[in-house]
Formats: sequence, structure tokens, C-alpha cells
Amino acid sequence: MEKKLSSSNFRRAAFSLGAKTFWRIPGAFDIARVLGPDYSLRCVVFHHISAKDLPFTHGINVRTSPEEFEMALAFIAANYTPVRLDDVLDAGRKLPSRPMLVTFDDAYASVADIAAPLCKKYRIPAVFFVNAAPLDNQMFAADNLVCYAARMHGMTALNAAAREAVRPPTTELCSLAEVFNVFFPALTLDERRA
Repeated sequence: MEKKLSSSNFRRAAFSLGAKTFWRIPGAFDIARVLGPDYSLRCVVFHHISAKDLPFTHGINVRTSPEEFEMALAFIAANYTPVRLDDVLDAGRKLPSRPMLVTFDDAYASVADIAAPLCKKYRIPAVFFVNAAPLDNQMFAADNLVCYAARMHGMTALNAAAREAVRPPTTELCSLAEVFNVFFPALTLDERRA
């Protein structure tokens, strides 16, 4: 069965492709400066650096292979000026030409094991945003728990959980993208916990 691409998914894919292309063109910063001074800083975010998806990340597109990550760092080091968060937050300091801020969301273990040593190798400062809730494996982050449930038990299990958590029951969820882009944002915090 052929799956049709919705107009919102098409727009998102087209914007993503355009942004990836714009990021690499030589005159990108000159074009951005014409738009205004607020557009001079570039920021790139990574999550999980691993050769393969784990059941906890499968389906949310947060994995970058170590080889891809090292190539990205080499590209950044050769074409941009990596900056520290302090440089960005210091309103009185002028940023260097072609500034790039490298960040990591969620602080997966791979960030400490793989990413940090590679950032050090390429002399690229990075910002690590740590979600404290899952520390010491006391609790899973909601996105990781949903990915695990979908990978191990399928969308049927996620739909059953959604029907239990939300009254009146929601419409049938067909994909993880729908769970994260439509269902989760509509939930209250209490509904998310449930």
C-alpha cells in the first residue's frame, strides 16, 4: 500500500531539505546578515551518537553514527568558528565570523563516551542539556518510553495506553510522528504522566 505524504509533512520535509542546503552554501552567512544581526549565529543540535538505533530511540530520528558525527565536526571546524555558550550569552561581546554553537539534547551516555572526546579532538566547545528526570535510571523520558513500547509492542499498545490516559479517547494513532507532533502536544502534564 502506497502511503501519501500529507501537505504538512511535505512542507516540513521541503523546509528541512532547504535548511540543510542553505546551511552548506558559502554565502549563507552573508545572506543571513542581510536579514538582520539576529541571524548570524548558527546552532547545530545532536542527541544520540551510535552506530545503531536502540529500542529506546528507534523511530524518533535522534541518532547520528560516530562516523557521521566526526565528519560533521570536521566540517564545522573547517568552515565555521565554534563558540561557547558564554560567548553567545555575553551581549556585549561581538561574535566572530561564521559562529557555530554545538549542542546536545538529552545527554545520552553516548554523548559522554563518544561525542565529548571527539569534540575535544576537534577543539569544538559544546553545550550539553541534561534532563535530570532519567538520572540513575529512576524514570524514562517520555519519548524514549514511547519508542520502546512501539518497537517492542507496536502501535496497538500505544493506542491502548492513549485511550486509557485521555478521556474521551483519542482517534487512532498511526505513527510515532503523529504521537510526538499531534498527540503529545495536546496533552496536559497529568495526561502525560498517566
